[in-house]
Amino acid sequence: MKKWKRVIAVLCALVCVLGVSVPAFAAVAYTTFSEAKISNGSLLSASYGDAVRLDTAGNLVVNISFDASTWSKIDEAKELWRTVMSEWNGNPDYYIFYQFARSYLYVGAFSKSSFSHISNKTDAQGTYHAYFRQGCTFRFELRNSVLRLTSHAGSLLEGSLQDVALFPSSKNLYFFYKSIVDFQEEHSFSTTVSVLSDINNVTIIDDVVSPPEIPQYSLIVNYQYENGTQAAQPVTRSLTAGSSYEIASPMIEGYTADKPVVSGTMPEEDLTVTVTYTAAPPPSPQTYTLTVNYRYENGSQAAQPVTRSLTAGSSYEITSPAIEGYTADKPVVSGTMPGNDLTLTVTYTAVPPPEPQTYNLTVNYRYENGSQAAQSVTRSLTAGSSYEIASPAIKGYTADRPIVSGTMPERDLTIHVLYRKDSSGSSKPSGWFDAAPDVEWKDPFEWFDAAPNVEWKDPFKWFDAAPDVEWWSPFPWGE
Repeated sequence: MKKWKRVIAVLCALVCVLGVSVPAFAAVAYTTFSEAKISNGSLLSASYGDAVRLDTAGNLVVNISFDASTWSKIDEAKELWRTVMSEWNGNPDYYIFYQFARSYLYVGAFSKSSFSHISNKTDAQGTYHAYFRQGCTFRFELRNSVLRLTSHAGSLLEGSLQDVALFPSSKNLYFFYKSIVDFQEEHSFSTTVSVLSDINNVTIIDDVVSPPEIPQYSLIVNYQYENGTQAAQPVTRSLTAGSSYEIASPMIEGYTADKPVVSGTMPEEDLTVTVTYTAAPPPSPQTYTLTVNYRYENGSQAAQPVTRSLTAGSSYEITSPAIEGYTADKPVVSGTMPGNDLTLTVTYTAVPPPEPQTYNLTVNYRYENGSQAAQSVTRSLTAGSSYEIASPAIKGYTADRPIVSGTMPERDLTIHVLYRKDSSGSSKPSGWFDAAPDVEWKDPFEWFDAAPNVEWKDPFKWFDAAPDVEWWSPFPWGE
């Protein structure tokens, strides 16, 4: 039992020693330049104008000014800045820290060998600090869209301690990741800092140190036909690596460029691009739509519409469909196509029922010798109509058809009625005859007017009471 107590005691002691001697490692919160702008609202906002911008190659270009500063120690600050930018920047023996805030830029330059310590207690704002014996800091503030120097501190010589604040991520201050990550790997600290991960480099443009010569590369765009001959003058641009370019290829009538726009990002070398022009096929002529609608008078559809795609100036001729019982107002739709869509309407009206076909019925009246006995009778009749025509009475003759009757065939019809002389025809009458055939003799013993239409002018003078009757014999009964 005592042995186990000793083991537990040793383990506890090791844990305590390790807990005191092993520092806690810091965490790094990575974010992008765009995300930082959104999360912080006004961080590097549009009010910065061209003071701070991120180019397409991931270089953060920062324009700062010393000449616009009202800092009382401006000359001293310029001398320190020249040394830091000319000798320390890019030197692996020095740290260059860039911190970005809402409207401030902090630049800290320190000798790596002069590192002293990291405070194990935060200040009133909850911020840890890293201290160095040699280095200086610069503070720039955005005023009227210009980042101008407002203060500086420190020296190029070892002396009093200078510090860089390791602001926690909650403070919305952001480090250029290359410097702070290198420092964190060499000197751990217990706070989490925010790092801009999409910035490849920080380029400072100021009015103190002449900017380094940025190499330029040539972009040449050649234009040629398929046979290799020149199609247009080449275009040349001098660009820095990482710069974007976009050059529209010239239009050449009758030809098509394989690259209508030459675009991309300039590499770290000269670049030649060739645009090849091929003969373009002749353009298809512009066509327009001809639509022919077929309607009844009430507007309803009479037949399916007909559609044609025609070029302007083309002739067209479309026969309207036949619809039984109807007539189209345009039997044929024809014309020349204009330079626009065209819609035509054909209207169908009901056809009235046709007049029935009539045929001629002619009745001729002839004597036996072929001469005309009476005027012919003509009738216009439809097939199937019945007819009945009484043959005229001719004194002394008898018609072989007293009445001509029948049904009209589907053709013209001629009928001949033959008149024969009566067989009793002689100079003597064959017997009594009716002197007034249209008079009804009601009572043989009652006098009546046998010739009601005859005026008896003189009762003692003879006259012909029946002028149309031939009196063969006044005394037929006596013979």
